[in-house]
Amino acid sequence: MTGYAATQQAMLLLGYTTPEGETDPQQHAEQWRMALPALQTVLADIRHLTRSASPLPENLAEELAVTEEVAHRVVVPGLAMHLARITGDGNGYNHFAREYTARRSGVARESRRVTDVIPVPSA
Repeated sequence: MTGYAATQQAMLLLGYTTPEGETDPQQHAEQWRMALPALQTVLADIRHLTRSASPLPENLAEELAVTEEVAHRVVVPGLAMHLARITGDGNGYNHFAREYTARRSGVARESRRVTDVIPVPSA
């Protein structure tokens, strides 16, 4: 999924569409202008959770360095949350903040286990 596709889906979820149901970058220019920094924020959060070193996108045309499942289930609601905050849409922000928080906890994390480091004496 590209950043552009994620932004389109987030805009559709928020209802920021034309009467025909299409997203319009002209009509919601502020949200589109802030989409890349919002997307980078969400991906940085996911990157921190997974302890991944994947690069953040430099433009919306780039493919996201997450699985399709994570992109659809976590990135899109997180992006919608940030776009709603930018707009001042309190209801949208609260709704997607709950969704994002619940879904980000399901992101696969690298396990960090402490192994037994005390040597066992040989007989």
